[in-house]
Amino acid sequence: MYNDVYSIIIDGMFHFLLPAVGGVWIYGMMFSHQSVDPAGLDYCDRTLYLFCLCLLSGFLVLLAVVTVGYCLTYLAACCRKADRAS
Repeated sequence: MYNDVYSIIIDGMFHFLLPAVGGVWIYGMMFSHQSVDPAGLDYCDRTLYLFCLCLLSGFLVLLAVVTVGYCLTYLAACCRKADRAS
């Protein structure tokens, strides 16, 4: 039983921390990287950077839509329950 609980906690932390760290890294280097000289230390391929930026932004938008939808569904259920009680 404990192994299942720990694996769920670790899996949840991984799925929360990875986009958070990736967001700090990707959005943090938005204006500080260069995509001209491959020999430079701050070189980042433009296509790869834009792909990661769009993927992370899409994930965050989807997460926000799901969270708002869940909250609205919960609020509607609570209001419906209050209407039945009165």
